[in-house]
Order: sequence, then C-alpha cells, then structure tokens
Amino acid sequence: VLFDKRFLLNSSNRIKSLVGIDTFANSRVVKIKSLHRRLAAEYAKPIAERKNVEELENRANDLEKELARKIAGYGEAMRQVKWQEVQAALKPSEAAIEFVHYQYWNKKETDSTLYAALVLRPGMAQPLFVPLFEEKQLETLLALKGQTPDLFYKNLYSWEGKGQTLRQLVWQPLEAALSGAKTVYFAPSGLLHRLNMGAIPSAAKATVGDQYRLVGLNSTRNVGRVSNPADVKPTDVTTATATLFGGIQYDMDSTAVLREQAKVSSEKN
Repeated sequence: VLFDKRFLLNSSNRIKSLVGIDTFANSRVVKIKSLHRRLAAEYAKPIAERKNVEELENRANDLEKELARKIAGYGEAMRQVKWQEVQAALKPSEAAIEFVHYQYWNKKETDSTLYAALVLRPGMAQPLFVPLFEEKQLETLLALKGQTPDLFYKNLYSWEGKGQTLRQLVWQPLEAALSGAKTVYFAPSGLLHRLNMGAIPSAAKATVGDQYRLVGLNSTRNVGRVSNPADVKPTDVTTATATLFGGIQYDMDSTAVLREQAKVSSEKN
C-alpha cells in the first residue's frame, strides 16, 4: 500500500520540475513508471504467485540510480518508504492508519468491494489488518435521497440519525487497536474521502475529533515528514493574515441574499 497509494501520482508531479524537457530523463521516467505499475500488480498477488519481481526491481533500481546521478533531487522524490520507517516516526501516543479497499474474490471475481484498515502503532511486530465494511453499506449512507445538503450532512453525522451506523462501520472496529493513542495519522481510500472523520460521532454528544488529534494524509508514508503544528513558529507574525467565512447558506435565493445584504452597512461589507 505504501508503494502504490498515491506514489505514482505524487512522484510524477514532483519530478516534473526536476526533469524539465530533458529527453533522456523523460524517457527513463516513462520506463520507471511502467516498471512500478508492473511491480504494484505483482505485489498485489500472493507471494507464491508473484513473477519476475526481483528482475523488475533491479531494472527499476538501475534506471533510478542513473537518473539520480544526473538530476539533483530525483533520488529523494522517488524514494520508497517501508512500514518500519513509518513506525519509527511514531511517538508512543500516536498511530497510523492506511485505509484500503479491494475487490472480493471467491475463486472468481465478485461485484463486492470490501474496506479495511491497516493500523500501525509503536512496538507492533507488524501492521494490524482490521476488516471494516462492504462498500454498498457506505453507499447507502451517502445517498442523498432528495435531501438538501445541509439536512443530509446533519443526519449523516447525527447520533440520532445515521451517525451510530457510520461509527459502527468505520470507526468502532478500530477503537481497540487505538487504545491510548492521542494523535492518529490516517490516509483514506475510496468513498472514505467523502467523510469528515472528525465529525463521526463516538457517543451521543462526542465525536471522533474530540477523542483524537486527527491528521489526514494522502499516504502514511508521509508521517515522518509531518511536524507538530504547535512547534511551528512563523518567521514574521505580523504578515500572517487570514480571512474567514462561516455560516454560509449556499441554497439562498436572490431575494434572501438582497435582504441579508441590506442588514450590513457598506463599511462592514
């Protein structure tokens, strides 16, 4: 998962500025991406069924070394990360979760897509695989069914609405593995990108965001690169500015907009 998830996209975007219009480099990059796709396909198979993995790895490594020698910064952009490196970057009160989804096979391909989580904590001998739910179950919860967006989201994350079911599908199976954790790094997958993890209720009047400091990532391969926001000090506080907009009603008609505008003075506007 660390090899494949977002890696090809991220590395492709990062190396564009490094490679430029160098014909030699571009041709090597195309070959490397092809080898990585073939490797990802092999890694997805049971170990006994994998073919030519060592040969593909050696070919990719040789090409990468060639580029690393010629293009400054390329080696770091393409560097692979092992789960042991992610684990080493975790503090005792931290956890990393890679969400995954995959097609279920029962001797043959089925139309069922399953979701699971790979949980990593300091001291674990290996990542813990936690089965979660079938995609159809989450699709049902995410169906608008004629509701306005505000009512839909209110119902989705409400304990009295769909919130308890959402918790049972996504978060409840993970709670035992996260015992004692205060910060959770997570990388969503598939339909989970459509959820606000922090808004999932953990009780009638509490949310997952109340329990943990949640840090969303494209891939937990980036855990070692994430700094503690509390430790970050701006170089010049006087230039740190922001404009915030809240309580926006997106479905207001033009008459209501004019009525609201009339309540605010031109100076405040």
